[in-house]
Amino acid sequence: MKFNFMAYSGTSVLETDRDLSKLIRADARKAGWPAEIVKALKVSIKELKVTAYYPLKYADVVEDLEYGNQDNPPRPVFRRFLVKNEAFVFNKLTSQSVDYLFDSGVLP
Repeated sequence: MKFNFMAYSGTSVLETDRDLSKLIRADARKAGWPAEIVKALKVSIKELKVTAYYPLKYADVVEDLEYGNQDNPPRPVFRRFLVKNEAFVFNKLTSQSVDYLFDSGVLP
């Protein structure tokens, strides 16, 4: 039986990217980050590496939010995000991969 596990895995990762992007935006919103930065946050998984992105124009503001400054305490989102969601990523990819194996008839 022939099946394209790599193509399926790629689709699974794209769906996981969207889900993780929603989660990081929710975390940033709860931490009180400005709405324009929250909307710009995005997560991507490539080669099993999870990366969070934001526009470079917000770099200084994001650094102050994440690590704090002399006027404001830190409101970390990125530092907690990967640890908090590591199990989610693993479980989602595993579940989707097993589903594919059953759907494609590889597993009975």
